[in-house]
Amino acid sequence: PPEAGEEEGEEGEAEGEAAMALSAADGEGEGEGGFGGVLWRRLASRHLRQVRYENKYRSLAKAPRLFDLEAGFRREWLAPSFAAALEAYEASGDTGPLRGMLDEVSPGVYTFEMLSLPCCDALLDEVDAYEASGMPAMRPNSMNNYGLVLNGPIGLERLMDSLQARYVAPLGELLFGSEGASLDHHHAFVVQYKAGQDLGLDMHTDDSDVTVNVCLGKDFRGAALTVCGDSRSPSHRQFYASYSHERGRALLHLGSRRHGADD
Repeated sequence: PPEAGEEEGEEGEAEGEAAMALSAADGEGEGEGGFGGVLWRRLASRHLRQVRYENKYRSLAKAPRLFDLEAGFRREWLAPSFAAALEAYEASGDTGPLRGMLDEVSPGVYTFEMLSLPCCDALLDEVDAYEASGMPAMRPNSMNNYGLVLNGPIGLERLMDSLQARYVAPLGELLFGSEGASLDHHHAFVVQYKAGQDLGLDMHTDDSDVTVNVCLGKDFRGAALTVCGDSRSPSHRQFYASYSHERGRALLHLGSRRHGADD
């Protein structure tokens, strides 16, 4: 982990950048283009608040290694089979090991062991610690009332950046060609289903090129995922598969594929 002085310097620099953005926006908004100036000020102000929350929570983090910007998402946190397939692919350029670790549960829908169980535990513990901190929580979307956006004030966006770039992007390009070849952003979040809270999620598509759905746990029953056709095809309402989650295992498909979480 970085020394305390280094960490404070990084935080100060990040907040300074946000403050400069806000200062620059303050000069806009008068006369022509006024609406753009107002919008920019609001975005800059929101960003500054988020940076402050991220910096504040970093000192409370339960697993500081998750917030190590230089190391990013460590390979040791992957499931051993995924890590081994990646190493073989990087050494030889042969995509066979990557394809060999995948199970195709339906045409264009793949599942594989993605995260180690200690990694699942660390992520869940961090989310629980953030919820208990009383700091602002960004919910995933309008359909889920429970869960947390990892790109938000908890400060795990950079960790998810490296997970996407290092480990998800090679699979996206391999399996989905041009649709998965330019993964440059993400909306990373956790959702929770529980008796008395959200029980399931209706059939829907995602606003993404590629969707990765990985089960972190905890002990549970039910919560299967129903997969139908691609929203762009005549068979978009056709049932294709029912998938049962396992801890550490991921489901990978195009965002245009209709799916839903069973009650």
